[in-house]
Amino acid sequence: MDRIDLRVPVKAEYVSMNRLVSSSLASLMGFDIEAIDDIKVCLGEVCNQCIQLADLKAEYLMIGFMRDEELLRIEVSVDVVNEGNELTASGLEMSRLIVETLMDDFIVAQENGRVRIEMSRRLEA
Repeated sequence: MDRIDLRVPVKAEYVSMNRLVSSSLASLMGFDIEAIDDIKVCLGEVCNQCIQLADLKAEYLMIGFMRDEELLRIEVSVDVVNEGNELTASGLEMSRLIVETLMDDFIVAQENGRVRIEMSRRLEA
């Protein structure tokens, strides 16, 4: 499995760069154009939500791309101030609906002052 890790400033202007990396990896794996667009939309949505949830002192979004022959998994994490269920429920509900529709798996976890969002898409035969 190949892994690519990015440490990106918590700024909206870098979201398009993250989407470009996801599109490049998905294309290398053989995803079709529609699936690539779905992956880009989901990553953009998750990055934007993480930027909104980020602690004002947070400097970076951590983005990990893991790929093997049939699966692209993306993990986004950032430092947050509030570690309650209310954070996940309110801030990520719309993103959850979008990502759960377009991706195969979607997980949100909070621990040690960070929110971590994982999503994956399988290559269809």
